[in-house]
Amino acid sequence: WYTEFYNKLLKRFNRTQPQLVIFAQRHEQAVGPLLPLDPEIPLLFSSSIDSEGRVLPPLNLSSPLRYGFNNLFLDSDNVFRSTPLTFSSEKSLAVIAYETLKGTPYLTDLMSSSRIFFKGPQNTYPQIDLFDFINSDNFSDLIRNKIILVGKDSSSFSDVDTPMGKMSGLEVQANILNTLLNQITIQTLPNFWRQAITLLSFSLTLFLIFYFTLSLGS
Repeated sequence: WYTEFYNKLLKRFNRTQPQLVIFAQRHEQAVGPLLPLDPEIPLLFSSSIDSEGRVLPPLNLSSPLRYGFNNLFLDSDNVFRSTPLTFSSEKSLAVIAYETLKGTPYLTDLMSSSRIFFKGPQNTYPQIDLFDFINSDNFSDLIRNKIILVGKDSSSFSDVDTPMGKMSGLEVQANILNTLLNQITIQTLPNFWRQAITLLSFSLTLFLIFYFTLSLGS
């Protein structure tokens, strides 16, 4: 994206008055200077954690910047279920958004991971093409006082596997933010109970197999 495009986008945000604007992808090329955004509209950017654990901040779009890392860390089966709230001393993008909106630090243990509540499958959250948004006045009511995440939409190369199926990284970020803002806590069963349920299910399966085998034999 080039500076003129960003400035058109910011002009439109100034007119539509969203509650918060989040650029959910890290800017890898310097862009600027940008038009000032209405001071009543917070603007957040994304950093990334590289493969060596280094924080890569967004390049100089404006100053000062508020940003958090946008990495999505997958489980061993390549499904996204939870996210760390901090990495080293860097806070996640969702934590920064929470603190910006609430005006208070996020009080949950930042050293732990947060399991994500997925509101629904892909396209649960409304999506608008940026070029349509910039060139139309039809979205004012949809945008006003809302939290807006700006980034790439879904594609077969960038979609993430989740418990609710594949969805774009942008919509995953929306679910992370929804989980934190509503302080939704997902508890997992202790290992003892998970093993007990597994054993019970296995035993029931064996019983059903033997029962039907005997029934057919008789």
